[in-house]
Amino acid sequence: LPAVLVAAVFAHPLLALWLNASFAGPATPVLQLLLIGIFLNSAAHLPYALLQAHGRSDLTARLHLLELPVFAVLLVVGVHLFGITGAALAWTLRVALDTALLYFTAWWLHRPQRAALARGAGLLCLATGALLLVVYALHGQLQLVLTGILVAACAFTALRMLRLARLGTHKEITP
Repeated sequence: LPAVLVAAVFAHPLLALWLNASFAGPATPVLQLLLIGIFLNSAAHLPYALLQAHGRSDLTARLHLLELPVFAVLLVVGVHLFGITGAALAWTLRVALDTALLYFTAWWLHRPQRAALARGAGLLCLATGALLLVVYALHGQLQLVLTGILVAACAFTALRMLRLARLGTHKEITP
């Protein structure tokens, strides 16, 4: 989340620095949408790997076949109405659908992992909501402050998880 969040918040200045200011204007929403899709796609690897590990690669293939016509319609309509931004939106929506279907399928098939999958899906929804809020609803100082808070929270969580992993289980950690 932190890398995607920072890149999405600073998409315009980064594109202006890398390419030029005239290109950065129309390319910023495209980059922001693609970054949101990348974030969602990275989160889909957990249920995808679980399904693959349990020998159910057929299910991921079937899900992708179901998504194909939806993506095709979204892509045609999106490009027709919004150009390249519509293409980025269509891909991001397809990735969101894929992520949701993978989490649901893994949850449905694997009872022992249901609680972990439900927690993961819930955290993903919260993180995606925070990402959308920061990128699209907030501007100026508030956007920068919330970006900093989210990055710090992610860093704290990552350090906490690293500590848990080094110590074995959470039961072995004393406050």
